[in-house]
Amino acid sequence: WHGLGAVEVLAADAEDWALLLARLRPGTTLRDEGLPPEEHVAVGAAVLARMHAVAVPAGEPFRSLVEVADRLADIAVERIERLLPTAPIPVDAGLCRQAVDLLRTMPRSATRRGLAHGDLNPGNILRADTAADGWLAIDPKPVHGDLAWDPWPLVTQVEDWTEHVAEPAVLADRIRLVAELTGLDAGRIGAWCVARGVESGLWSADLGRWTGFRGADTDLAWAGAWAKATDLLAR
Repeated sequence: WHGLGAVEVLAADAEDWALLLARLRPGTTLRDEGLPPEEHVAVGAAVLARMHAVAVPAGEPFRSLVEVADRLADIAVERIERLLPTAPIPVDAGLCRQAVDLLRTMPRSATRRGLAHGDLNPGNILRADTAADGWLAIDPKPVHGDLAWDPWPLVTQVEDWTEHVAEPAVLADRIRLVAELTGLDAGRIGAWCVARGVESGLWSADLGRWTGFRGADTDLAWAGAWAKATDLLAR
């Protein structure tokens, strides 16, 4: 990205897995800023828009989202079959199956493709006095493909998100704001929020974390709310 939306990489040593990055000042995270929800989402969307504007060709060294999502779908199917019959909490099997279908189909139907950050949670967006709008992203998990893959952690991890699941109407408004600021399709953003939310919930369940902080119950509740928000967008 050459410093557009993301911190500049000054040097790299692949053998030592070492990166030299430009210093960010003051370096505080979006998560710690305590901004109002709309401003919080708008800051992250502006960072995404700048990153997504950089044309990056597919191929090495970047993984294809088609391949990544196919692998996640295979893992999700195995976990659904193994974990859901004895789940200690109610789980919407239909929502889980919907997520698997989205993981398999969404990457292939994308019309706007590029290099996605992959983990744009608010802890990975830092204040930077050298950036055009004062913020830069760090710590990407880059994949090449559907750019609507990116907003899920940004629009989910707002305020007390680990304790409170936002109403679908509120979530639909967040999606509309991101779509407006990035040019991404609102329906695709919502669909990826469903798919990634379920995938995250099944990951937690596989670790035995069905309830509690970052438990499967919370992730799956968020996925259900995102599904309802996506339905609202389609009306």
